[in-house]
Amino acid sequence: MNEYEYFETMADIGITSYGETIEKAFENAGKGLFNIMVDIDKIDNDNDNALGKFQIASDDLLSLLYDYLTELLILHDSEFLLLSNFKINIESVTEEIKSNNDEEVKEYYTLDCYYFGEEYDTKKHDAKEEVKAITYHKMNISDNKGEFKINFIVDL
Repeated sequence: MNEYEYFETMADIGITSYGETIEKAFENAGKGLFNIMVDIDKIDNDNDNALGKFQIASDDLLSLLYDYLTELLILHDSEFLLLSNFKINIESVTEEIKSNNDEEVKEYYTLDCYYFGEEYDTKKHDAKEEVKAITYHKMNISDNKGEFKINFIVDL
């Protein structure tokens, strides 16, 4: 099974990522995203020492995917990081919220991401495409008997 592949769209580019788990499909989506920008095979990373970690929470899996990929773009744009590996944990959370004698159940997802890579170096990394944003257009997550598939489009 491929980790990810690209598909044509009108002016942008689409990514399909795969994984035996939802976490692995998210990790491969991150790889596919950064491989649009540079050749990720040229990014050094120490898989024993993450560059950093972030946590996000979203109401549903599509929002979680969008927020995760957007956070990766922010790290790239603000800290000039090139990332080539990710360790992700996704949890489904159910909370009971009590207010004014009413009980409400809130359900959402959390994602913890350790990311690996290095700072952008113009002498080492040849820029390919600039990714401006992640879009919800045609975003999809499917599970076919334990084989997860993610589709999304990035704005170039």
